[in-house]
Amino acid sequence: MEPVYAVLTGDIRNSTRMPETDQARLPQALKLIFSNLSDQLRNKGSQLESSIFRGDSFQLVTDPIAAIDVALGIRAGLRAAFPAKAGTAIDCRIAIGIGTVRNMRENITESSGEAFLVSGRLLENMGKTFLMRIETPHTEATQQLNILLALCDVIVKRWTYRQALLVPDLINDATQTGIAATSGTSQAAVASKINAMGWQAISQFRAHYTEICRLNNWRIINP
Repeated sequence: MEPVYAVLTGDIRNSTRMPETDQARLPQALKLIFSNLSDQLRNKGSQLESSIFRGDSFQLVTDPIAAIDVALGIRAGLRAAFPAKAGTAIDCRIAIGIGTVRNMRENITESSGEAFLVSGRLLENMGKTFLMRIETPHTEATQQLNILLALCDVIVKRWTYRQALLVPDLINDATQTGIAATSGTSQAAVASKINAMGWQAISQFRAHYTEICRLNNWRIINP
């Protein structure tokens, strides 16, 4: 059985309307977001390869099981890098393609394979209503996951700057007590923020997605 990858292709929403100072630092902000995510995944035994092109577009390759966390991490990272009200915050579209890769290049935008084709095509056709979509080798799983992603998208769009700052720790499954200790706040305050940002629902979605990946053996390294 061939290894299965997740390819995430994305672009920044309304990037031409961003202030020039924000446009200028956008590539560096994305690089930092990707670097931090790469470090987090490495600690979990996964890898993340990334590339930025045209200044406001990007592509990443990772293990399928990490794809949702990467998408959430990117959107939260942008919210944290460019503080603004939730309704006006800088955000991005992300298309996740799950499939095989035949020709992996050092510059991943020059790579080819099913996962790259699916991800690129999905971004072109996903429109502006929802900011996260996925296509997998199984139609039923794709339909189910896109319904859940649509609901997840509604939650993510409401995150504030301070809520977005919690996401890296939450993706790493840090405890409320641990987050409180490192942030210098009370456990009750952390719990209140987590409840307000709808993370309980997202946690259930993450667990369900992980189980789907395992059941279908969507992973880079097969046993």
